[in-house]
Amino acid sequence: MNKSTLFRPLLGFGLLLSASATFAATPVGLWEIRSYREPGLTFGTVNQVCYLTNGSWYSLTFPGANGEWFQKGDRIRSTAFSPQNGWNHTLFGQFASNTLFTGEYIGFLNNPATQHPDTTEKGNFTAVFMSRTCPPNPAP
Repeated sequence: MNKSTLFRPLLGFGLLLSASATFAATPVGLWEIRSYREPGLTFGTVNQVCYLTNGSWYSLTFPGANGEWFQKGDRIRSTAFSPQNGWNHTLFGQFASNTLFTGEYIGFLNNPATQHPDTTEKGNFTAVFMSRTCPPNPAP
């Protein structure tokens, strides 16, 4: 066996490892998140969100809405606070591909007596990748 024959499989394996490491699923960047409320999974909202490398995120759709996220394998978890309406949300999702993650969410109001009469919201969501770069945070 010559060196060239032995080298080709090793080169191919190295390129495969390099490609998978380069294209591993990550939420970092700009995503469009669509929510669907229970019961019935009726359409809720569309939210453009920028996930940052430091584990935080901000909303372009709802200026001031922000939170934290973390990832374990292909699972992603995110917390959210929207100061303009007092909602808190938590998302539990999983990557279906490098450009899509989906899952469930639950939301609740900080002070139901002074806000909307519904005190909780729950449902599913889809997040579709838009860009690795994000526009500036619109919140003051």
